Amino acid sequence: MTPGKKWPAAGKVLGAVAVAGLCAWIYYLYQFAMPGREARRLVSRSNELFAAHDYAGATVDARMAVRLDPNSAGARNCLARNLYQSGDKAGARREWLKCIDLGNSDTANQTRAYMKKYHL
Repeated sequence: MTPGKKWPAAGKVLGAVAVAGLCAWIYYLYQFAMPGREARRLVSRSNELFAAHDYAGATVDARMAVRLDPNSAGARNCLARNLYQSGDKAGARREWLKCIDLGNSDTANQTRAYMKKYHL
């Protein structure tokens, strides 16, 4: 016997619980899982645009990646490189310093090497 025949209200409650669970899962994906994936895609596209010497387009994608995942050292490093190439040395320095704070020791060392190379 199904809950809906013996206890009509139980079927409605179970349906509401299932909908609430689905909503919670969708919220989780959009808040935590999807932004990181989209940020990585934008960084990849930014790298392609950078290689094609489209520095303005590369900077736009890198900025969007940082907005989606502000704790990504890779996205900030990509943005800093694009800003430097576009002539915004102060912006590049700011992003590289944030990158040092966020990254692991390898990322921080690589970033320090960039800053030394570019005299920032």
